[in-house]
Formats: sequence, C-alpha cells, structure tokens
Amino acid sequence: MDTNRSRHYRLRHACSPSVRWFRLLIGAVILLLGTTACDSFSPSADDYLADGRKATAAGDTKSAIISFKNAAQKAPDNPEIRYELGLAYLRSGSFVNAEKELTRAVEMRPDDPAYNLAAARTEVRLRNWADVETYLEGSENWASDLQASALAMRARVQLSAKQTDAARLVVNEALAMSPENTDALYARAVIELTDDDTAAARETLTKVTQLDAKHAQALGMLGILEYYAKNYDEASSLLLAARAVEYADLESTLALARVYLAQEQYDQAGEELAKLLAAMPNAWYPNYLQSLISLRERDYRVALQHSETALNANPEYLPAYFVAAVAAAALGEYESARTRVNKVLYST
Repeated sequence: MDTNRSRHYRLRHACSPSVRWFRLLIGAVILLLGTTACDSFSPSADDYLADGRKATAAGDTKSAIISFKNAAQKAPDNPEIRYELGLAYLRSGSFVNAEKELTRAVEMRPDDPAYNLAAARTEVRLRNWADVETYLEGSENWASDLQASALAMRARVQLSAKQTDAARLVVNEALAMSPENTDALYARAVIELTDDDTAAARETLTKVTQLDAKHAQALGMLGILEYYAKNYDEASSLLLAARAVEYADLESTLALARVYLAQEQYDQAGEELAKLLAAMPNAWYPNYLQSLISLRERDYRVALQHSETALNANPEYLPAYFVAAVAAAALGEYESARTRVNKVLYST
C-alpha cells in the first residue's frame, strides 16, 4: 500500500501545472542555447570573404566565387565583397557577371581607382567600348601603375576605332610610366599584330606571360599565333592554359576547336564545338565548323542544318554554301543543292 501511494503521489506531482511549466521553461532554455550555439558557429560575411581571398591566392577561382557569393548573401551592400566577386568572375572569363558585380561595387564606392579600373577592364573584355571611358574619368590622378592600365584601356578603345597611331602614342606613354604594366604590354602586342609584326607581338606577349603566368589573353593570343604557324601541339597547350584560367570564356574554346580540326582530332573538336553551341546556338562560325565535322561523318541532315544556321547568321560566307550544297545533294535535294551552288557561282 505504501508503495502504491508513493507511486500515485509521484505521478500526480509530475503532472501538476507547476511542474509542467517548469519543464517547458527548461526545454525553451535548452532550445535557445542550442540555437545560439549554432548561430555562433555560422560563418559571417567576413569569414566567407577571407575564405574567398585564400582561394584566390591558391588559384582556385571556382571556390573563390562560391565563397564571395556566400559573403554577398550575408552582406549584400558591402562594396568590398562585390568588388572581390566581380574580380573573381573577371578572372574566370564570366564577363557579364563581372560587369554586374563591379558596376554595383563602383556605385557603392565611386571614387576608388581599383574598382573603376576593374570595371573598365571588364567593359574592354565585353567590347563595350562606349562604356570604358565612363570608369576612367579622373584617372590622371591615380597611382602610376593604375594610370598606365587606364591608358592601356583607352588605347584598346582607340584600336577598336582603328585609330592605331593614336593608340600607339597612348601605349608608349603608359609604358614610359610603368614599363612592366601587363595591360600596356598587351595593348602594344595588339598594335604590333595590327602592324603585321608577328615576331614583335610574339616577343611582347611572351614578356607578358613571364610577368604574369596566368594572363589568359596573352596565353590565348600566343596559342593562336602558334596555330597560324601550324605548331598545333604548342597551340593547344597554350590555349588549354588560357582556358584553365578563364574557364568560362568561349574564345579559347573556339580556338581549340580550330586547332583540333587542323590536327584531324574530330572528336575533340566536336566536344569543344558542343560547348560553344550550347552557349551560342546561332553563332555562325561554330555552326559552320560543326557542319564540316558532320559532313565528314556523312551525317548530311545535321551538316545541312548547321550550314543553314551559319548562313542565316552570315549570308555572305560562301564556304557554308558549299557544305550546304554537298549535304543537300547527298540527301537527294537537288534543287536545293543547285540553288546553293548558283549562289557561290554568281557571287564570284
């Protein structure tokens, strides 16, 4: 009996309102402590920013972008984070994303020379020539190396307008100010190529890569020069090195496809062209190159489709008419083939 009464007392006491309230209170405190502990271990924007910078220093641009994006989610109005994310996108070759982030950074910190120069460099890569000067106002007051880079950006704009002599003067001024400025040296190489001085351009581009082993533009340009010199192994090596840096840029992908075609490595060429066509399905030159591969593989319908896409984008490119004519004839579409042959005959 005593045992039963003791059990009954404990059960009734355990179910009393005061005890239930106390247990709820203890549970809430434990839950609050657990949440606080979790929050204390959640990385901050500064933590992600530091991680991104470490990844950048290690050459891991993909990881850097992830870290900087996480930092931006934590602190969306932090200009330093936007700047670092924009630079990472610029290094990767993702120029549209770089433009977006660097524009935001400049809006938040409009007087910072480094921010403005990075934005100008992005507009150069996008060939948005009219927007470059927007970011270079007041550059005459920047530090000498930044001034030299700003002058190089101006020279690139002048070259786009075929003002070669004016660009030459500006680049000479930049190099007098900062002889090892890679922006200015690369602009000089572009001028040398415009002058058809391939030997001088090769020497200048080599110097750029010696100063900056990850200068993707210089690596890519050297690869193209090797391609034209029919040094295909060296060309592919340089172009792969360029793409390893700017992995999101498509120019080196197109150049690689051309190298592989010259080497008759059709499978590799097809892989590169597939990447290009996924990003730019209506681009005329990748479609034309793919039509050549399809024609060789006797996939005439696909060859005809790609050659027609190329011609829709660039109706004046006569070699695509030849491919279309051959493919159409192989498919028994003789009237279509005759029309394309006549286009070539009457255009010469």
